[in-house]
Amino acid sequence: MAKRRIDKFTNTVQIANAMKRDYMDRARRLIEKIQLLQAEFECTKTKSRQLNDVTELITSFEEYCKHGRKQIVAEKLELNGLAGDIITKLMAYQSNRNLEADIITASEQIETEWKRLCQQETTYNTALNAAVIELKDKASREIGQFANQIYESIIRIHNEISEITCYGGDNNETEVEALDQQGDQLSKLILVVESFEKELEQLQAMESECRQMQIDCTVYTIHSSQSIVADLELIKQTLLKKKSYLVNQTLLRNVSNITPAQLDEFESVFYHFDKGDCNSLNAAEFRAALEALDLAYSESEFTEIFEFLAQGNDAQRISFEKYIRFLVAVFEDKDDYAQLFESFHTVASGKPYVSITDLKAAGLSEASISKLACDMPKYEGDDLLLDYVSYIKSLN
Repeated sequence: MAKRRIDKFTNTVQIANAMKRDYMDRARRLIEKIQLLQAEFECTKTKSRQLNDVTELITSFEEYCKHGRKQIVAEKLELNGLAGDIITKLMAYQSNRNLEADIITASEQIETEWKRLCQQETTYNTALNAAVIELKDKASREIGQFANQIYESIIRIHNEISEITCYGGDNNETEVEALDQQGDQLSKLILVVESFEKELEQLQAMESECRQMQIDCTVYTIHSSQSIVADLELIKQTLLKKKSYLVNQTLLRNVSNITPAQLDEFESVFYHFDKGDCNSLNAAEFRAALEALDLAYSESEFTEIFEFLAQGNDAQRISFEKYIRFLVAVFEDKDDYAQLFESFHTVASGKPYVSITDLKAAGLSEASISKLACDMPKYEGDDLLLDYVSYIKSLN
């Protein structure tokens, strides 16, 4: 009986010592691992980093919480169980209090280091989230300021456009000079609008990066690259239209032998039928403009005129300049029998004769009609039909 008790005690003590050595070795490694993580969290700086860097740190921390931290918790729980088993064995024989004290000390150190690690994890996580908020706000502010800066430049262009007027001066010479000066101003503004391409590319790149980082780009601005592109396109169209208008005005200033009232009519008719604001007319628009000016041509005549005037234009359109020059050739006041023939031809609606009714419909006075009826030969012997072709040949 005595031998059995001694053997059992000796065996228990040996097992307890082996378990203690295993415990102390594992406890030491766990404490070192925890302290290493503490140092890592303490040394990792979240300030003065780019958003991508902080995002990577958050991803790494989340990975640690899912796996690394779980392993530490599992090891800690196993060591707690092992310590309990050792102490239970020792307490059965009330032996080796020093052995028990070492285990309790190691266990308390593990708990102390673990609490410290938990606090550092919380602090580190809070710092990461604060850094993300700060960096996202910074990025949002930067893109907002940049977009606002571009839009302020657009506003300045708007103001410069509004300051350009069509008033030239008190006389013809100063007005022509003013038109030229305004044309130069518009050309410069068009170049300024086109120069925004680089800024827009930069803004679009910033927006793309913000979307990838899930950053709200509209916190500090209401302007996006899309809205700015639309605004610039409208400004460019306005500038081009205004420049075309100035070019048209310069052309009209150089036209002679046409009354101002006629020029105003030509211009208003052109802009009325230029449905696409292209500063040019297609075939249907040109025909409508001619009809509005009481110019009637047969289908073949119109086709010939239009194709001649539209030469060199791939879109088959007639520019304002060619439109005006054509009308000037038709309407200008000069001693030209060809023009006189064209006038009779127009009044006669293309017929080889003109009737008394045609002359009245054209608005000629009774005295003029009587004079022409007296002087012009009759067409095929009809007193009401006048042969203007023979009449003009007799004058030539």
